[in-house]
Amino acid sequence: MLVNPRVLDLAADQAVSFRVVSWELDEVDIRTPTSGLILRRQALRLHSPDFKPLTAEGYVDVTSGNLIEMLLPWLRRSDFLGRRFTIRKDGSGPSGRFDVHVEMQQLG
Repeated sequence: MLVNPRVLDLAADQAVSFRVVSWELDEVDIRTPTSGLILRRQALRLHSPDFKPLTAEGYVDVTSGNLIEMLLPWLRRSDFLGRRFTIRKDGSGPSGRFDVHVEMQQLG
């Protein structure tokens, strides 16, 4: 179980770019903002120094099942450390769709 969730919450047409230094796939308990209920969700925790402006902890938790499925094949590769990921959200709320762009980092 992942503790201290920091759910990645992108607004419509917002994008975030980052390098992943480590990742974890587990479950997380999230309190819903409207009802206050606690829901258990699968989460992909992404650790990156690029998240420091977003969270002091330097990680975010991805809870969208579709986005997790889009990222996992890349993260399971042995060369994921050399890649830059960009996630963009089209639309808002739960019906929003994600686009993932992955590129090799330039050395030097």
